[in-house]
Amino acid sequence: DSQEQQILAEDLVPGDIMILEEGDKISADARVIMSSDLQVNQSTLTGESNPVRKICDPILKEGFSRYEIPNLIFTGTSVASGTAKAVVIATGMETEFGKIANLTQTMKEEQSPLEKELDKLTKQISIIAITIGVLFFAAAVLFVKRPFAQSFIFSLGMIVAFIPEGLLPTVTLSLAMAVQRMAKEHALVKKLSAVETLGCTTVICSDKTGTLTKNEMTVSHLWLPDQEFTVTGLGYAPEGKILAGKREVKAADSGDLSLLLTAASLCSNARVVPPEGESEHYTVLGDPTEACLGVAAQKAGVDIEKQAALKPRLRELPFDSRRKRMSTINQLERPVNGIRRIAYIKGSPKEVMELCTGIHINGRREDLTDERRAEIMAANDRYAGNGLRVLAVAYRLLSPDDNLPSALSAYTPEIIEQKL
Repeated sequence: DSQEQQILAEDLVPGDIMILEEGDKISADARVIMSSDLQVNQSTLTGESNPVRKICDPILKEGFSRYEIPNLIFTGTSVASGTAKAVVIATGMETEFGKIANLTQTMKEEQSPLEKELDKLTKQISIIAITIGVLFFAAAVLFVKRPFAQSFIFSLGMIVAFIPEGLLPTVTLSLAMAVQRMAKEHALVKKLSAVETLGCTTVICSDKTGTLTKNEMTVSHLWLPDQEFTVTGLGYAPEGKILAGKREVKAADSGDLSLLLTAASLCSNARVVPPEGESEHYTVLGDPTEACLGVAAQKAGVDIEKQAALKPRLRELPFDSRRKRMSTINQLERPVNGIRRIAYIKGSPKEVMELCTGIHINGRREDLTDERRAEIMAANDRYAGNGLRVLAVAYRLLSPDDNLPSALSAYTPEIIEQKL
C-alpha cells in the first residue's frame, strides 16, 4: 500500500517491491526498477567472487544467460554496494536457487563401477549355482534314485555352497582401508563406494576460484618503488604483520607505506564486521577485494575510521569495466599548499599508471619516467604470473584551478571523470 515495511522473507510474493541496500541478502528473484551504483555478489550461484553490476534499464540485447541479464537479481545473493528497488518475479522453488535445490533433491543415485561389477558378478554366480543345483537335483532323483526330500536338501546345499559369503566383508574391508589412507592425506570421503569411483577416475573437471575457495581475498604483498613488503595472516581478521624482509614495519615508520594503505582503504566501500554471537568469523559487507585493503591497513596500524573522519568523502565514481578504476574525492582537514580536496584512485595498474605523472620514492615526489613505468609493469607481470590479483593506487590533489566547487553534485560523473 505504498508504505515501506519489514516483513518475513517467506511472506514475499510476486509483485512485491523490495528496497535493497549494501549488505542486504536478496530473498527472491526480482527485476531491478530503480538502482544507484548497484553491485550484487552472485558467488553462491555462479562461483564468481567479483560483484556484478546491475542496472534498471530495459535489456534489448539477446544472447545473455539467465544469470548474466543485467537487470535481474536472484535469491541467495547479496548486495555488495549501492541501493535499489526491485519487483519480485519468483519466490521459493520457482527461483533460480530453488531450481538448483530441486535438481539436487530429484537426482537419482547411480551405482559406482564396483557396485555394477559386483551386481553383475552376483547374478552370474547365482545363475551358475542354481543351474548346478538343479542338475544335481535331477541326477539324484532320476539316476541315483534318492528320495525327493534328500535330493532337494542336497541340491540346496550345493547352491548355498557356491555363494561366496566372504565377498561382502572382503570388499567392505578393502574400501575401509582405502578410506583410511585417504584420511591420512587429509581427504574426507563420505561414502565407501566413492573411494573406488575415485580410483577409476582418469580426468577430473573442476570449477575455478569462487566454488573451490572461501570467497575471501587477502593482501599478500605490497610494492613500492624502493621496497617490497610481505603481509602475513589470512582472511578478514586483522591479525598479521607487514614485513620488510624479516623486520616488522608499521605505517608510522614509512610515509609512502602509510599513504599507500590510507589511499587504498579510503577508496573503498566495503566494511569488515567483527564476529557476533556464536560466530567466530569476520564477515564482509561489500566487495571482498575492497575489504582486504582495509584489513591490510589495520595490520599496519592505520586507523581507518579516524582517517575517514579526517578526510570525509565528497563524491564517488564507482568502478566500471570501461574506466577500470574507482575514484573518490575527499576533503582534507588540513590544507596542503592551500589545497583542500584530494582524489584517490585504485584500479588496473596499466590504466591507473597512464593517468600518473609522478611517483613517491622515500617520501619525495619524482617524475614518472619510462624506466619507472617499465619497472612497475614488470612487478605487475611478476605478481600476476604467480596467480595474484594486482591493484594500483594513486592520488591527485585537486587545486582551485580544477574548478571543482564544494557543490560537486552540480557536476555529472562524466565531467568529473575528465578532470580526474
